[in-house]
Amino acid sequence: MNAVKQKPRLAVISPFLDKRHGSERIMLEWLLHLPQDFEIHIYSQRVEDMDLLKFTWHRIPKLPGPHLLNFLWWLAANRFCIAWDRHLRGLRHDLVFSSGANSIGADVMCVHIVFAEYVRQVQSGMGLFQNPVRQWPRLLHRKLYYGVANWMERRACIDRRTTLVGCSRKTAQELSRFYNRHDRINSRTLRRRRGGAARLRLSVGNRADAQ
Repeated sequence: MNAVKQKPRLAVISPFLDKRHGSERIMLEWLLHLPQDFEIHIYSQRVEDMDLLKFTWHRIPKLPGPHLLNFLWWLAANRFCIAWDRHLRGLRHDLVFSSGANSIGADVMCVHIVFAEYVRQVQSGMGLFQNPVRQWPRLLHRKLYYGVANWMERRACIDRRTTLVGCSRKTAQELSRFYNRHDRINSRTLRRRRGGAARLRLSVGNRADAQ
């Protein structure tokens, strides 16, 4: 009697998944093709527009209040939940896939926007003395949030162990300009069932060889 072959276990990290937002929509459409090839665990605060019977959703609560506080909580909570599952539940993932810079040390990261370029474009209008005093609390919140997000992005992009998936040619060009990254995987490859699964299986194999 042949033993049932264990599917590679994939962890997907994203604050939310739905079909209304850029990289989240791309990830969701791609994930819908993978359940027959992978055992998929989603770490997220909100999941919509997908059949959760085919996935395991590890729901992370969302904090009310300023976006920055929830973002900091989310960064800590998803890392804690994955570590908890690994050490206490024996749930070891073959590959960790992150939507944006949501997890330091992810194996693969989908990049919809290069935050360094976005901040460069908007920072000229964020000076305190360029805006009414009543807007200062909101501007300070944005500056702090952008600072944390920029730091997370840089940490992820300079880590050569993380494969970057650019969602457009523009994104790929910005990754090259800001971080000297020239990864060749793109979102069109991942959205094809065979191409996406093959790329991930190759990443799983490379990771196993490196351990």
